[in-house]
Amino acid sequence: MNVNTYTADAGLGAMLATVTGFATGLGETPEAGTYPFYIVYPQASGELAGSYGNPNDMGDLVYQITCVGQIYAQAVRAEERAIAALTTNWHDVPGCMGVPLVARRGTLRLEDNLWQAILAITMKVSAA
Repeated sequence: MNVNTYTADAGLGAMLATVTGFATGLGETPEAGTYPFYIVYPQASGELAGSYGNPNDMGDLVYQITCVGQIYAQAVRAEERAIAALTTNWHDVPGCMGVPLVARRGTLRLEDNLWQAILAITMKVSAA
């Protein structure tokens, strides 16, 4: 059995939206049109490594989570809630095996008149 990356991707987005109450899009801006919101970008750098008999039954999946707000405080609040959700509700993501590694990547930035905080996430997942 192989790790289903789409299930993990969708599960991460659903968990963030449910726990934080902020709209979440997978690879695109969510349709809700409210601020703040998240965009979850799966990264191609994740590695699968399981047992000798089934090398694709576990893996490290890497994500970029962009926390977007109209004002600085919204982006910071979204970032803080995302980190709290990831460290306490990781078990709500299908196949997640432990607390994800959360790293703040860069600083807050202003782009297209919106504030963005960017997080890098590595989640250990299992096919089971």
